[in-house]
Amino acid sequence: MVSFAFILAFLFHFFGNYSFKQSLTNAIPFSVISSAIAIPSIRHLSSSDRSFVIYESSFSDIIGVLFFNFIALNEIINLQSFGQFGFQVLIIFIISITATIGLSFLLSKIEHHIKFVPIILLIILIYEVSKIYHLPALIFILMFGLVIGNLDEIKHLKWVQKFRPEILKSEVKNSMRFVEAAFIIRALFFCCLVS
Repeated sequence: MVSFAFILAFLFHFFGNYSFKQSLTNAIPFSVISSAIAIPSIRHLSSSDRSFVIYESSFSDIIGVLFFNFIALNEIINLQSFGQFGFQVLIIFIISITATIGLSFLLSKIEHHIKFVPIILLIILIYEVSKIYHLPALIFILMFGLVIGNLDEIKHLKWVQKFRPEILKSEVKNSMRFVEAAFIIRALFFCCLVS
C-alpha cells in the first residue's frame, strides 16, 4: 500500500507538476484496499481466505487513515514530525493495552443482561478522548478488535486466564447477534473518521 502510494505520488508529481506532498496526499486514498468494498465480496471464499481479506483490508483502512493524516496534517515532514507521531503512537499503544484489558475484564465480569451498551459506550468514549488529544485512536480500535477476535490464539497465556476466556468468547459470540448495533457502530466509526 505504501509503495503503491509513493509510486502514484511520483506519477502525479511528474506528470501533474504538483508538489510531492500534495501528490502523496492525493495518492494515499487510491492505494487503500477498503474493507467496505473487500469484506462484502468474500462470501464464496474459503474460511482462511476470508480471514485474510478481513484482516488485510482492515489493516489497510487503518494504516491508510494514519498515513493520510500524518501527511496531510503536518505542514513540514521532518524528524520532529516523525518523533511527535511516534510519541503519539506510543501513548495510544499504552492506552490501548490498558483499555483492552479493562474492557475484557468488564465483559467477562458483568452478569447483567445489559452489558454490551456500556462496553460500546466506553469504546466510543475512549475513541473520542483520543481524538481530542490528537492521538491515532484507530490503533485502539485495531488492538481491541484483534484481542477480542483472537481469544483462541492467546487463551493459553497465564494472565489471559484471569479473564475467563471461555466466558469472554461466549459473550463475544452473543454480541455478534446484534447486527443492527454493529451497523450503527460502523456508521459512527466512519462519521468520526470524516469529522
